[in-house]
Amino acid sequence: MRCSSCEPLLDQYVEGTLAPRTMSAVSAHLKTCDACRVLLTELRVVDALLATSPKLELPPNFTFALMADIRSLAPPKRVSHPLWPWLTGYVLVAWVLAFGTVSTHGTLAPMLTDIVRSAFADAQQLLGVFSGAAQAFGSSNMTFIAGVVTLLVIDGLFVAGVFAFYRSLRSRLAAQRLSEGDSA
Repeated sequence: MRCSSCEPLLDQYVEGTLAPRTMSAVSAHLKTCDACRVLLTELRVVDALLATSPKLELPPNFTFALMADIRSLAPPKRVSHPLWPWLTGYVLVAWVLAFGTVSTHGTLAPMLTDIVRSAFADAQQLLGVFSGAAQAFGSSNMTFIAGVVTLLVIDGLFVAGVFAFYRSLRSRLAAQRLSEGDSA
């Protein structure tokens, strides 16, 4: 028998729960192996220490006192992870990607530059630029632009919905914490 086979069996050997054939094989190995004999001695010492250890007596009101101490502790503070930066970042990235996609699509870049400049100048001029863009690009490019604008509108609605849900959930959780604090 090898040490790698004997070592896992030593605990059962000390307890005397091995089969007679295995027990005699382990005994034969222990007669020839110093390392396994040392390990067996250590196991017997540990078993003796465990058998002689005193049993701890707890006070009769231990559970009640422990629970009272736990109730008196301050509740753990929750770490708040605001949702706004993530949603704002998402919308900005979506808009930048959409603007980049549209601006690299053929002759759209100069027209979009005019649209952006016009947006800050005059609303009436902006409508004229959109009208000119619609006539200049034809139906295929307008379908593409409409798809991008639709995507951006859907993203905006999605962000607004997630934010509204987050706010309502946060207020419900705050109300629930208050009611739990009143009842305690």
